[in-house]
Amino acid sequence: MKYRGDFTPQALEDLSKLDGLRDLMMKRLTEATKELAKQFNQEERKVLAEHLRQPPPPPPYKGGPPGTPGPPPSHEGPPSRPMP
Repeated sequence: MKYRGDFTPQALEDLSKLDGLRDLMMKRLTEATKELAKQFNQEERKVLAEHLRQPPPPPPYKGGPPGTPGPPPSHEGPPSRPMP
């Protein structure tokens, strides 16, 4: 992994440890998923695989109470004007 900026030797060592922990976590997650899939029949495995391909949901909107919809997307633009 390539890092930018000026890092102290301790910071570089810490980053290396984090990378190692991330790798270990992904290996454990992969093994747990394989073990889970062994319990399913072929059709259930297909459903599990499809579920795992889905992107994660967006983070919750923190501008209001839980369940509050977030602000509108910025690409919507202003409302259209009536034609003359």
